[in-house]
Amino acid sequence: MSSCPSTPYAEVTAERGTAPVRFVRAGADDASADGSEARPFGSFRRAIDGVAAGTWLLLADGTYAVGEVVDRSVHVVGRCAARVTLRGDTDVPVLLARGAAASLDLRQVTVSGNGRGVWAEMGARATLRRVRISRATGTGIVAMNPGTRVDGADVLVEDTLPTADTMRGRGIDARSGAQVTLSRTALVDNRDIGAIAFDRNTLIELTDSVVRGTRVRGDGLNGPGMVAQDGSRVRTVRAVIEDNTSAGVEAFLQGSVAELTDTLVRRTHVLPTGIGGRGVEIGETGQLVATRLAITDVFGIALHALGADVQVQWNEGVIARVSADASVSGRGIEVNESARATLRRLVIGDARSFALGAGGGQAQIDVEDSVIEGSRGEFGRGSGRGLELLGDARIVASRIRVDASDETGVSVTGPDSELVLNDSVIVGGPAAMGIAQQLGLFVRVGGVAQVERTTIARVRGVGIFVEGDASRLEFTRGTLRDTTPTRLDGYVDGIGVAVTTGGFVRIADSVIARSGTYGVFARGAGTHVEISGVHVDSVVADFDGLHGHGILALYGADVGVDASVLTDVGELCVGAFHAGTHVALQDVWIDGVRSSPRGLGLGAMAWGGAIELRQVALRGVGGVALGASAVVDAAGTMSAGSLTASDVFVSGVRSSALQSGAGNPVEVAYGANVERGARLELERATLLGGGHGFRVAGGVANLHDVFVGRQRIAAGVRTTDSPMVVVRSGVWRENASNEIVVDDTLPDVRPWALPAPLCMGDACMR
Repeated sequence: MSSCPSTPYAEVTAERGTAPVRFVRAGADDASADGSEARPFGSFRRAIDGVAAGTWLLLADGTYAVGEVVDRSVHVVGRCAARVTLRGDTDVPVLLARGAAASLDLRQVTVSGNGRGVWAEMGARATLRRVRISRATGTGIVAMNPGTRVDGADVLVEDTLPTADTMRGRGIDARSGAQVTLSRTALVDNRDIGAIAFDRNTLIELTDSVVRGTRVRGDGLNGPGMVAQDGSRVRTVRAVIEDNTSAGVEAFLQGSVAELTDTLVRRTHVLPTGIGGRGVEIGETGQLVATRLAITDVFGIALHALGADVQVQWNEGVIARVSADASVSGRGIEVNESARATLRRLVIGDARSFALGAGGGQAQIDVEDSVIEGSRGEFGRGSGRGLELLGDARIVASRIRVDASDETGVSVTGPDSELVLNDSVIVGGPAAMGIAQQLGLFVRVGGVAQVERTTIARVRGVGIFVEGDASRLEFTRGTLRDTTPTRLDGYVDGIGVAVTTGGFVRIADSVIARSGTYGVFARGAGTHVEISGVHVDSVVADFDGLHGHGILALYGADVGVDASVLTDVGELCVGAFHAGTHVALQDVWIDGVRSSPRGLGLGAMAWGGAIELRQVALRGVGGVALGASAVVDAAGTMSAGSLTASDVFVSGVRSSALQSGAGNPVEVAYGANVERGARLELERATLLGGGHGFRVAGGVANLHDVFVGRQRIAAGVRTTDSPMVVVRSGVWRENASNEIVVDDTLPDVRPWALPAPLCMGDACMR
């Protein structure tokens, strides 16, 4: 509002030109007045009575009783809003502009009283400049009917009082095709709704404006800042919508639209029931079109899009600090029930349950060039997930970064939920109270994910976890690195990729590096993993220096690996546990299997399961390159493993010190080891540089076209425990008699009899 001029009336001489003018001074004598400056009218009613179109009414300081209908062009100009008040003493509007001929130009006054403040209808036009509407009743500004317009600048609508019947005290109410366009306007401390538009072609537009402190109505409901309903439109440009109740902005029904540009929505408060406090709510065919929108310090959900034909288009924006309300655990953006959202260049930080989520009814989100960071779990309330999909929904994400989520970076849950993720990064975060395990990407309960050119890094727990029948992940041209172990109820994770209970994963042209405990872990009947063109590198072991397995399958899982490389793993490179488990490797290079503190490193080992090798090379294994043995499951059932290999090259098997049954350290360095009823089928194989080419202890070995050379112990094949060895053709070097040597004087060295069980869950190498 402008300061008051030094003259008793506003100076408008140049602007009005030759138009008629009437002067009004509160308390002057109406009986003797002629409207001149010397003999002004004493009341507003007398001054406006019978005025010609285009007349200027100039008001001196004072309070004027008003309740008038304006049906022509009139200018009403006070000296300043701080000194001039138009007050309605009845429940009719203080000023009502009616009809297409009506044009109300209202300036520099305060409007107050028992009725609505300023009302325009039936095609009228009202222009407000430097006007304060304070403690009007029901609504500060009302605009109705097609062709009706209210515009202006420097307007304050504050503390509108509720009516006895509706309990409403709204700032602006526009409907039936009317338009309200205001700049430098403040709607403050109103009740029920700050500004609401109804019906098609109705518009409320606020520029350089503030909507603040809208309170609930008398029954404890509502309180949003701005609402578009029944096909209307609300628009803000360079606006602040803050400290309102229930929601900052709402749009719903019949294609209503909220357009928010360069707008800040913040500090929305919950209802007395403890729910609400949302930033923006779009429902039931509503639309949001936002550019450079920020939503901060809200409760429940920052942006909620819910319902059929709901559309959200948001380019550039920020969401920060979303806390839980009484029912919802602090979500950034939630899209439900066939709503669709297109998001570009957003930063979503410090949400609680999740930052960005879609769920149910074919809801869909397309998001690009965005950052999700710091999703925090709340003890007993929310999980702390970055991006979440729940049942029959779809998210397509490109060039996004999900950083430091407490529990899960990206979660895909439920039948018909689908994630397409490209050119993105998921990064883990520090440990959070009450959350023991962190997941980078979690696909479960029939969810489907297609991930390409994406990096998952520094996750504490499991980088990728896929579980459940029909759950499916395709991970292509990506990188998974630096997955670190945690302790969870005595169970140590630190897994690059975990697939369980019927899940399916295909990994192609990717790198899995520096996992702690397992590079790839597959468990359960129906679980299937396909690996092609993948480098598994540096599986670094857990807190105790144990595990460090490259690929481990158990309890009926099936794993296929081709055209891949496994390097620098600790203890076990490839393992198959239990009957029904199957691992197949083709065109694979294995280089560098370290001996663990237990004293053994294994290249490919079938413990009750089956391993097939085709065109595989193993180098630098610390203990046993190829092995087959038996395992006893929890029910006490023993299953013998089998390893079938063709076109295999083994070199540089390093010796490891392992405790024998008598407790003495024994050097172990085998190209191949078979025992406890297990079976080894070896064809077209070369084994170089181990302590023994073979060790056979109670198992069956079928060898065909096998070359064993440069062994440091004379025997090419050593046998114990009544073995069965069938050598159809073979060449043994450094064994002059070229015989199979049986030497029962050596202790029975059993690689499975380790100082401590080697376990994953309830499955242990024994």
